[in-house]
Amino acid sequence: ASLMNRGLFHAAKYLARAAPVAAACQLSWNNRGDCASFSAATYPANDPIEDRHLHKHVGEWGVAAVFDGHGGWQISDLVSQVLVDKVMDGIVNVSEKDEITVDEKILAAFESMEKDVVSRVRSAFNLGFGEVSKVGSCVLLAFKKADRLIVANCGDCRAILGSAVPSANATSEKNIASPDTYVSTRINRDHNARVRLEQLRLEQDHPGEPGLFRCKNPHACYVKGRLQLTRSIGDEYLKSQEFNGSKDKHRSSGRYIPHPYTPPYVSHQPDLHHLRLQPKDKFVILATDGLWDYLSDQEAVDIVASCMPSEPVEAPAASQSFFSFGLSSRPTPASTEHIDKAKFELLAAERLVNRALEIAAAESGMTLAQLKTLPIGRKRRSTHDDTTVVVMYF
Repeated sequence: ASLMNRGLFHAAKYLARAAPVAAACQLSWNNRGDCASFSAATYPANDPIEDRHLHKHVGEWGVAAVFDGHGGWQISDLVSQVLVDKVMDGIVNVSEKDEITVDEKILAAFESMEKDVVSRVRSAFNLGFGEVSKVGSCVLLAFKKADRLIVANCGDCRAILGSAVPSANATSEKNIASPDTYVSTRINRDHNARVRLEQLRLEQDHPGEPGLFRCKNPHACYVKGRLQLTRSIGDEYLKSQEFNGSKDKHRSSGRYIPHPYTPPYVSHQPDLHHLRLQPKDKFVILATDGLWDYLSDQEAVDIVASCMPSEPVEAPAASQSFFSFGLSSRPTPASTEHIDKAKFELLAAERLVNRALEIAAAESGMTLAQLKTLPIGRKRRSTHDDTTVVVMYF
Protein backbone atom coordinates (compact mmCIF):
# COMPACT_ATOMS: atom_id res chain seq x y z
CA ALA A 1 0.00 0.00 0.00
CA SER A 2 1.19 3.46 -0.78
CA LEU A 3 1.41 5.54 2.37
CA MET A 4 3.63 8.49 1.84
CA ASN A 5 5.05 10.76 -0.81
CA ARG A 6 7.49 13.43 0.39
CA GLY A 7 6.40 12.72 3.93
CA LEU A 8 2.63 12.73 3.32
CA PHE A 9 0.41 9.65 3.24
CA HIS A 10 -1.98 9.25 0.34
CA ALA A 11 -4.99 7.00 -0.11
CA ALA A 12 -3.90 5.00 -3.15
CA LYS A 13 -2.78 1.38 -3.32
CA TYR A 14 0.35 2.02 -5.34
CA LEU A 15 2.24 5.19 -6.15
CA ALA A 16 4.59 5.06 -9.13
CA ARG A 17 8.16 5.69 -8.04
CA ALA A 18 11.34 5.09 -10.01
CA ALA A 19 13.75 2.60 -8.42
CA PRO A 20 17.42 2.27 -9.29
CA VAL A 21 18.19 -0.56 -11.70
CA ALA A 22 21.86 -0.91 -10.80
CA ALA A 23 24.11 -0.32 -7.85
CA ALA A 24 25.59 3.15 -7.54
CA CYS A 25 28.75 3.93 -5.61
CA GLN A 26 29.99 7.12 -4.02
CA LEU A 27 33.16 8.17 -2.27
CA SER A 28 33.41 11.36 -0.25
CA TRP A 29 36.15 13.00 1.76
CA ASN A 30 36.05 15.73 4.31
CA ASN A 31 38.85 18.26 4.41
CA ARG A 32 39.95 17.63 8.00
CA GLY A 33 42.87 15.60 9.25
CA ASP A 34 40.57 12.85 10.50
CA CYS A 35 39.31 12.34 6.94
CA ALA A 36 36.51 9.79 6.55
CA SER A 37 35.34 8.28 3.29
CA PHE A 38 32.37 6.23 2.20
CA SER A 39 31.53 3.61 -0.40
CA ALA A 40 27.88 2.76 -1.01
CA ALA A 41 26.00 0.37 -3.28
CA THR A 42 22.40 -0.78 -3.58
CA TYR A 43 20.66 -3.33 -5.80
CA PRO A 44 16.86 -3.70 -5.97
CA ALA A 45 14.74 -6.82 -5.89
CA ASN A 46 11.37 -5.31 -4.95
CA ASP A 47 9.53 -2.96 -7.29
CA PRO A 48 10.00 -0.34 -6.03
CA ILE A 49 13.05 -1.00 -3.87
CA GLU A 50 12.29 -0.84 -0.13
CA ASP A 51 15.87 -0.12 1.06
CA ARG A 52 17.26 3.35 1.63
CA HIS A 53 20.71 4.57 2.68
CA LEU A 54 22.70 7.74 3.29
CA HIS A 55 26.15 9.00 4.22
CA LYS A 56 27.27 12.54 4.96
CA HIS A 57 29.21 14.84 7.25
CA VAL A 58 27.46 17.01 9.83
CA GLY A 59 29.88 19.34 11.56
CA GLU A 60 32.65 17.15 12.95
CA TRP A 61 30.52 14.02 12.70
CA GLY A 62 30.62 11.46 9.92
CA VAL A 63 27.26 9.71 9.48
CA ALA A 64 26.27 6.52 7.64
CA ALA A 65 22.94 4.70 7.69
CA VAL A 66 20.94 1.92 6.07
CA PHE A 67 17.17 1.46 6.26
CA ASP A 68 15.52 -1.86 5.33
CA GLY A 69 11.83 -1.43 4.62
CA HIS A 70 9.22 -4.19 4.59
CA GLY A 71 5.59 -4.23 3.56
CA GLY A 72 6.38 -1.23 1.36
CA TRP A 73 9.00 1.47 0.80
CA GLN A 74 7.18 4.30 2.52
CA ILE A 75 8.40 4.04 6.11
CA SER A 76 12.05 3.48 5.17
CA ASP A 77 11.79 6.47 2.83
CA LEU A 78 10.31 8.71 5.50
CA VAL A 79 12.73 7.59 8.21
CA SER A 80 15.74 8.05 5.92
CA GLN A 81 14.69 11.66 5.31
CA VAL A 82 13.97 12.60 8.92
CA LEU A 83 15.63 10.46 11.61
CA VAL A 84 19.30 11.34 11.11
CA ASP A 85 18.49 15.05 11.29
CA LYS A 86 16.55 14.44 14.50
CA VAL A 87 19.56 12.65 16.00
CA MET A 88 22.07 15.26 14.84
CA ASP A 89 19.96 18.12 16.19
CA GLY A 90 20.37 16.46 19.58
CA ILE A 91 24.03 15.42 19.56
CA VAL A 92 25.84 17.84 17.24
CA ASN A 93 26.86 20.08 20.16
CA VAL A 94 27.35 17.26 22.68
CA SER A 95 30.77 15.83 23.43
CA GLU A 96 31.15 12.39 21.90
CA LYS A 97 32.60 11.31 25.26
CA ASP A 98 29.38 12.15 27.12
CA GLU A 99 27.80 8.76 26.41
CA ILE A 100 24.83 9.20 28.73
CA THR A 101 23.67 12.44 27.10
CA VAL A 102 24.35 11.10 23.60
CA ASP A 103 22.26 8.02 24.36
CA GLU A 104 19.41 10.13 25.71
CA LYS A 105 19.37 12.28 22.57
CA ILE A 106 19.41 9.27 20.22
CA LEU A 107 16.63 7.50 22.13
CA ALA A 108 14.58 10.71 22.10
CA ALA A 109 15.04 10.98 18.33
CA PHE A 110 13.78 7.41 17.80
CA GLU A 111 10.82 8.13 20.10
CA SER A 112 9.98 11.26 18.12
CA MET A 113 10.33 9.38 14.83
CA GLU A 114 7.95 6.65 15.97
CA LYS A 115 5.39 9.24 17.07
CA ASP A 116 5.60 10.89 13.66
CA VAL A 117 4.95 7.54 11.98
CA VAL A 118 2.02 6.70 14.27
CA SER A 119 0.40 10.04 13.48
CA ARG A 120 0.70 9.48 9.74
CA VAL A 121 -0.43 5.86 9.93
CA ARG A 122 -3.46 6.79 12.02
CA SER A 123 -4.74 9.22 9.40
CA ALA A 124 -4.65 6.62 6.63
CA PHE A 125 -5.80 3.72 8.83
CA ASN A 126 -8.89 5.58 10.00
CA LEU A 127 -9.84 6.18 6.36
CA GLY A 128 -9.86 2.42 5.82
CA PHE A 129 -6.40 1.92 4.36
CA GLY A 130 -5.50 -0.79 6.84
CA GLU A 131 -2.41 -2.10 5.04
CA VAL A 132 -0.63 1.02 6.23
CA SER A 133 -0.27 -0.56 9.67
CA LYS A 134 1.97 -3.39 8.46
CA VAL A 135 4.61 -1.23 6.77
CA GLY A 136 7.84 -0.77 8.71
CA SER A 137 11.59 -0.37 8.54
CA CYS A 138 14.76 -1.55 10.21
CA VAL A 139 17.22 1.23 11.04
CA LEU A 140 21.00 1.08 11.43
CA LEU A 141 22.90 4.31 12.10
CA ALA A 142 26.63 4.93 12.62
CA PHE A 143 28.09 8.21 13.87
CA LYS A 144 31.84 8.89 14.01
CA LYS A 145 33.61 11.80 15.66
CA ALA A 146 37.35 11.75 16.33
CA ASP A 147 38.09 8.29 17.75
CA ARG A 148 34.50 7.55 18.80
CA LEU A 149 32.02 5.40 16.88
CA ILE A 150 28.38 5.20 17.97
CA VAL A 151 26.03 2.63 16.43
CA ALA A 152 22.25 2.62 16.88
CA ASN A 153 20.40 -0.49 15.71
CA CYS A 154 16.69 -1.24 15.50
CA GLY A 155 16.07 -4.42 13.48
CA ASP A 156 18.28 -6.98 11.77
CA CYS A 157 20.67 -4.91 9.67
CA ARG A 158 24.28 -5.39 10.77
CA ALA A 159 27.33 -3.26 11.47
CA ILE A 160 30.66 -5.08 11.16
CA LEU A 161 33.98 -3.54 12.21
CA GLY A 162 37.03 -4.36 10.10
CA SER A 163 40.35 -4.27 11.96
CA ALA A 164 43.91 -4.94 10.84
CA VAL A 165 45.92 -7.55 12.72
CA PRO A 166 49.51 -6.36 13.34
CA SER A 167 51.95 -8.20 11.11
CA ALA A 168 55.30 -9.50 12.32
CA ASN A 169 57.24 -6.86 10.39
CA ALA A 170 55.00 -3.89 11.24
CA THR A 171 57.14 -0.89 12.18
CA SER A 172 54.58 1.89 12.43
CA GLU A 173 50.86 2.56 12.49
CA LYS A 174 50.98 3.22 8.74
CA ASN A 175 52.35 -0.29 8.19
CA ILE A 176 50.20 -2.04 10.73
CA ALA A 177 49.20 -5.02 8.62
CA SER A 178 49.21 -6.63 5.21
CA PRO A 179 46.00 -6.36 3.16
CA ASP A 180 45.18 -10.00 3.94
CA THR A 181 45.21 -9.77 7.74
CA TYR A 182 41.89 -8.26 8.76
CA VAL A 183 39.45 -9.50 11.37
CA SER A 184 35.72 -8.88 11.76
CA THR A 185 33.84 -7.82 14.87
CA ARG A 186 30.05 -7.71 14.90
CA ILE A 187 28.98 -4.55 16.69
CA ASN A 188 25.24 -5.15 17.06
CA ARG A 189 22.95 -8.14 17.41
CA ASP A 190 19.94 -9.04 15.29
CA HIS A 191 16.50 -8.08 16.58
CA ASN A 192 14.81 -11.09 15.03
CA ALA A 193 12.38 -13.66 16.42
CA ARG A 194 14.82 -16.48 15.61
CA VAL A 195 17.23 -15.10 18.25
CA ARG A 196 16.67 -16.78 21.60
CA LEU A 197 17.35 -13.58 23.56
CA GLU A 198 14.55 -11.83 21.69
CA GLN A 199 12.24 -14.79 22.30
CA LEU A 200 13.00 -14.55 26.02
CA ARG A 201 12.16 -10.83 25.98
CA LEU A 202 8.78 -11.60 24.43
CA GLU A 203 8.12 -14.33 26.99
CA GLN A 204 9.05 -11.99 29.83
CA ASP A 205 6.84 -9.19 28.55
CA HIS A 206 3.88 -11.52 27.82
CA PRO A 207 4.05 -14.28 30.45
CA GLY A 208 2.08 -17.40 29.63
CA GLU A 209 0.73 -16.10 26.31
CA PRO A 210 0.63 -18.83 23.65
CA GLY A 211 1.75 -18.20 20.09
CA LEU A 212 4.14 -15.34 20.84
CA PHE A 213 6.38 -16.55 18.03
CA ARG A 214 6.10 -19.33 15.50
CA CYS A 215 9.06 -20.95 13.79
CA LYS A 216 8.80 -22.52 10.34
CA ASN A 217 12.42 -23.60 10.80
CA PRO A 218 15.31 -22.48 13.06
CA HIS A 219 16.06 -19.60 10.68
CA ALA A 220 12.50 -18.33 10.13
CA CYS A 221 10.53 -17.38 13.25
CA TYR A 222 7.66 -14.87 13.30
CA VAL A 223 6.24 -12.65 16.05
CA LYS A 224 2.59 -13.71 16.46
CA GLY A 225 3.12 -15.63 13.23
CA ARG A 226 3.39 -12.36 11.26
CA LEU A 227 6.78 -10.62 11.38
CA GLN A 228 10.34 -11.86 11.83
CA LEU A 229 11.55 -8.59 13.34
CA THR A 230 11.22 -7.83 17.03
CA ARG A 231 12.20 -4.16 16.68
CA SER A 232 11.41 -1.65 13.95
CA ILE A 233 9.95 1.73 13.16
CA GLY A 234 6.36 1.23 12.02
CA ASP A 235 4.56 -2.17 12.06
CA GLU A 236 1.92 -0.52 14.21
CA TYR A 237 -0.47 -3.49 14.16
CA LEU A 238 2.02 -5.31 16.39
CA LYS A 239 2.38 -2.34 18.73
CA SER A 240 -1.10 -1.04 19.51
CA GLN A 241 -4.66 -2.36 19.75
CA GLU A 242 -5.68 0.73 17.79
CA PHE A 243 -4.20 -0.76 14.62
CA ASN A 244 -5.46 -4.33 14.92
CA GLY A 245 -7.95 -4.97 12.14
CA SER A 246 -11.42 -6.43 12.55
CA LYS A 247 -12.17 -10.09 11.82
CA ASP A 248 -15.54 -9.00 10.41
CA LYS A 249 -14.10 -6.62 7.83
CA HIS A 250 -12.13 -7.03 4.62
CA ARG A 251 -8.40 -7.55 5.00
CA SER A 252 -7.80 -4.16 3.39
CA SER A 253 -9.13 -2.52 6.55
CA GLY A 254 -6.22 -3.94 8.55
CA ARG A 255 -4.61 -7.20 9.56
CA TYR A 256 -6.48 -8.97 12.32
CA ILE A 257 -4.62 -10.79 15.09
CA PRO A 258 -6.99 -12.95 17.16
CA HIS A 259 -7.04 -13.32 20.94
CA PRO A 260 -4.75 -13.49 22.86
CA TYR A 261 -3.51 -10.12 21.68
CA THR A 262 -1.60 -8.00 24.21
CA PRO A 263 0.56 -5.48 22.30
CA PRO A 264 3.18 -4.14 22.07
CA TYR A 265 5.16 -7.10 20.76
CA VAL A 266 7.59 -5.11 18.62
CA SER A 267 9.70 -2.25 19.99
CA HIS A 268 11.05 0.88 18.31
CA GLN A 269 13.84 1.38 20.85
CA PRO A 270 17.33 0.83 19.43
CA ASP A 271 20.31 -0.82 21.02
CA LEU A 272 23.18 1.66 21.34
CA HIS A 273 26.87 0.78 21.09
CA HIS A 274 29.86 3.01 21.84
CA LEU A 275 33.30 2.10 20.51
CA ARG A 276 36.62 3.87 21.02
CA LEU A 277 38.43 3.32 17.75
CA GLN A 278 42.03 2.16 17.71
CA PRO A 279 44.62 2.66 14.93
CA LYS A 280 44.00 -0.94 13.83
CA ASP A 281 40.30 -0.24 13.18
CA LYS A 282 39.97 0.67 9.49
CA PHE A 283 36.31 0.59 8.48
CA VAL A 284 32.77 -0.39 9.40
CA ILE A 285 30.32 -2.13 7.05
CA LEU A 286 26.62 -1.31 7.38
CA ALA A 287 24.30 -3.53 5.36
CA THR A 288 20.73 -4.75 5.10
CA ASP A 289 20.02 -8.45 5.50
CA GLY A 290 20.08 -8.92 1.74
CA LEU A 291 23.87 -9.04 2.14
CA TRP A 292 24.03 -11.11 5.34
CA ASP A 293 21.73 -13.76 3.87
CA TYR A 294 24.75 -14.82 1.80
CA LEU A 295 27.97 -13.48 3.35
CA SER A 296 29.53 -14.09 6.74
CA ASP A 297 30.95 -11.18 8.72
CA GLN A 298 34.52 -12.26 7.92
CA GLU A 299 33.83 -12.77 4.22
CA ALA A 300 32.49 -9.22 4.01
CA VAL A 301 35.52 -7.79 5.82
CA ASP A 302 37.89 -9.72 3.55
CA ILE A 303 36.21 -8.26 0.46
CA VAL A 304 36.47 -4.70 1.75
CA ALA A 305 40.08 -5.24 2.83
CA SER A 306 40.94 -6.49 -0.66
CA CYS A 307 39.80 -3.11 -2.02
CA MET A 308 42.06 -1.05 0.23
CA PRO A 309 45.31 0.35 -1.21
CA SER A 310 48.45 -1.08 0.39
CA GLU A 311 49.95 2.40 0.85
CA PRO A 312 48.12 5.26 2.60
CA VAL A 313 47.16 8.25 0.44
CA GLU A 314 46.59 11.75 1.77
CA ALA A 315 43.14 13.24 1.52
CA PRO A 316 42.51 15.77 -1.25
CA ALA A 317 42.37 19.47 -0.52
CA ALA A 318 39.07 21.16 0.25
CA SER A 319 38.67 22.17 -3.38
CA GLN A 320 38.55 18.48 -4.35
CA SER A 321 36.30 17.44 -1.48
CA PHE A 322 33.77 15.21 -3.22
CA PHE A 323 33.75 12.54 -5.91
CA SER A 324 30.67 10.80 -7.25
CA PHE A 325 30.69 7.77 -9.51
CA GLY A 326 28.25 5.51 -11.26
CA LEU A 327 29.23 1.96 -12.14
CA SER A 328 30.16 2.90 -15.68
CA SER A 329 31.64 6.34 -15.02
CA ARG A 330 35.19 7.38 -14.20
CA PRO A 331 36.45 9.37 -11.21
CA THR A 332 37.77 12.85 -11.85
CA PRO A 333 39.85 14.03 -8.88
CA ALA A 334 42.94 16.13 -9.46
CA SER A 335 45.81 13.73 -8.78
CA THR A 336 46.84 10.16 -9.55
CA GLU A 337 47.25 9.31 -5.86
CA HIS A 338 43.68 10.35 -5.15
CA ILE A 339 42.41 8.40 -8.16
CA ASP A 340 44.18 5.26 -6.94
CA LYS A 341 42.67 5.44 -3.47
CA ALA A 342 39.25 6.36 -4.83
CA LYS A 343 39.31 3.47 -7.29
CA PHE A 344 40.23 0.95 -4.63
CA GLU A 345 37.78 2.06 -1.96
CA LEU A 346 34.90 2.68 -4.33
CA LEU A 347 34.98 -0.95 -5.39
CA ALA A 348 34.22 -2.27 -1.91
CA ALA A 349 30.45 -1.80 -1.65
CA GLU A 350 29.87 -2.84 -5.26
CA ARG A 351 31.96 -5.98 -4.77
CA LEU A 352 30.06 -6.89 -1.61
CA VAL A 353 26.72 -6.61 -3.38
CA ASN A 354 27.94 -8.52 -6.43
CA ARG A 355 29.36 -11.33 -4.29
CA ALA A 356 26.04 -11.75 -2.49
CA LEU A 357 24.25 -11.81 -5.85
CA GLU A 358 26.71 -14.38 -7.20
CA ILE A 359 25.86 -16.73 -4.34
CA ALA A 360 22.13 -16.09 -4.73
CA ALA A 361 22.44 -16.85 -8.44
CA ALA A 362 24.37 -20.07 -7.84
CA GLU A 363 21.78 -21.27 -5.33
CA SER A 364 19.12 -20.74 -8.00
CA GLY A 365 21.13 -22.52 -10.69
CA MET A 366 22.02 -19.48 -12.75
CA THR A 367 24.93 -17.14 -13.41
CA LEU A 368 25.22 -13.62 -12.06
CA ALA A 369 24.61 -12.26 -15.55
CA GLN A 370 21.42 -14.31 -15.83
CA LEU A 371 20.24 -13.16 -12.40
CA LYS A 372 20.70 -9.52 -13.39
CA THR A 373 18.41 -10.00 -16.37
CA LEU A 374 15.50 -10.93 -14.08
CA PRO A 375 12.85 -8.20 -14.10
CA ILE A 376 12.58 -6.22 -10.90
CA GLY A 377 9.64 -7.39 -8.81
CA ARG A 378 8.33 -10.86 -7.98
CA LYS A 379 10.73 -12.85 -10.16
CA ARG A 380 13.80 -11.13 -8.78
CA ARG A 381 12.48 -11.02 -5.20
CA SER A 382 11.96 -14.80 -5.27
CA THR A 383 15.73 -15.12 -5.81
CA HIS A 384 17.14 -12.44 -3.49
CA ASP A 385 16.20 -9.45 -1.34
CA ASP A 386 16.95 -5.77 -1.83
CA THR A 387 20.63 -5.41 -0.93
CA THR A 388 22.24 -2.21 0.35
CA VAL A 389 25.73 -1.57 1.73
CA VAL A 390 27.55 1.48 3.09
CA VAL A 391 31.22 1.23 4.05
CA MET A 392 32.63 3.97 6.27
CA TYR A 393 36.43 4.20 6.27
CA PHE A 394 38.23 5.73 9.24
